[in-house]
Amino acid sequence: MPVSDTVKLHANYRQNKRNLDSDPSLLSAPRDTFYRIGLIHRYRRATTLSLDLRKWKRKDPAPTPEVGFTEDTAVLTVGHQLKTVTFDLTGQWGRAQDDATHERSNLQRYRLGTHVRPTSRQWYSAFLEYSGKDSFGGVRRTRVSAGLRGSLRMGDRTFCRFGGRWTDYNSLGCSRTAEVGLAHSFASKRKISLRGRHTSWENSTRERENALMATYTIPLKIPITRKTSTGKIIGRVYDQGNGQGLPNAVLSLNGATAVTDSNGEFVFPSLKPGIYHLRVDTAGIRLDSIAAQKTPLVKVVRGGRETRADIAITRSASVRGRVVIHHPTTHRNIRMDPAGDRFVLADGNRGEPPSSNERSVEDDATGPGTTKGLANILLQLTGDSEVHRRITDSKGNFNFERVRPGRWRLEIVEGRIPKYYYLEKDAFDLHMAPAKDGEVVIRVLPKERRIRMLQEGATLREESEK
Repeated sequence: MPVSDTVKLHANYRQNKRNLDSDPSLLSAPRDTFYRIGLIHRYRRATTLSLDLRKWKRKDPAPTPEVGFTEDTAVLTVGHQLKTVTFDLTGQWGRAQDDATHERSNLQRYRLGTHVRPTSRQWYSAFLEYSGKDSFGGVRRTRVSAGLRGSLRMGDRTFCRFGGRWTDYNSLGCSRTAEVGLAHSFASKRKISLRGRHTSWENSTRERENALMATYTIPLKIPITRKTSTGKIIGRVYDQGNGQGLPNAVLSLNGATAVTDSNGEFVFPSLKPGIYHLRVDTAGIRLDSIAAQKTPLVKVVRGGRETRADIAITRSASVRGRVVIHHPTTHRNIRMDPAGDRFVLADGNRGEPPSSNERSVEDDATGPGTTKGLANILLQLTGDSEVHRRITDSKGNFNFERVRPGRWRLEIVEGRIPKYYYLEKDAFDLHMAPAKDGEVVIRVLPKERRIRMLQEGATLREESEK
């Protein structure tokens, strides 16, 4: 939920359940509940600062349960994005409580991560993480982890993904895990994949583990009778630049929530017929990501039918600038008569000294070639289906952030232009490209007008004022 142009308030609730049947052979049946609320501040589009308050509660209803606990933490994250590289630094501090003994312990976690996308066909990510926690028995436990992941697209239908992770559990030993996977999709929509993983341990009694998994997926078109009382919305969230699906994107639909799978696909099943508004949370995808089309998308669900809703994600643009009074080098300042108590307009009529607004224009713009910002000018940025408005600050500056790429028109719609001045250009047509910053200077120029200089009723000279 936006608080201002650069600050957003967000909240999240999630619940995970495993071993739903409480099978005693699986030893545990944890139920995890997560709460989160926080603020995100975006500074000049490329830098993000967020502060969250989080709660993690675990219960275990199994016959021989694991220890249940509750964690209350504060999380501070700073992220910065360059053209192809993203960095993020996270710190987490708080306390944990054993639900059985009610003992409390301090905890802290730090994480440094980076994500690199040199081309549309490949990406790499790496992280370094440290966590420290006082165990409920009074012993300090620490963990240090480092990892690397990557993805290569070979051709239009073949992907290779790989990764590795190293973790030091202090006195409990050290583990190393490496995995690699290869997947190919056929034109007939059949898929084949092969994945392997190797895990080894040091200073531990645990043995090495090797796993290999091969899958072959065949789509079956089995005719069934559709339920006409409900419908559903299906779709895909994908990167507009390379067409690749975006996993773990959160979507909302009239209060319901869905998360995309590894291919970026999602589904809202069993919907009553009617009108629905579909939104996607781009903050969790990338720092400057934005939907390529205006959201929410309005979709009509009909009974017994599927409604398709694909959402392309791109990088947002921005445009900033300034509205200024500009005096060309050929401009001549208007002077008061020697007595300093009157002036003469172009029609020869005597008048009173200029108003405070008129005098300030001449006083603040001190000579030819100078500029002065105009405050409280309302600007409008108009696209195909949406409008953004901003008001200039005390120095005439304005800034439009998180603008959807495309064609826009920038113009002044309200604000006091000083007397005897005009806009050099009424509107600016802009083509905003993804991840690009635009800059516009809107100049207000003095009008050309004829004046007469008088002394005791006699005309000394007549000239044009520009």
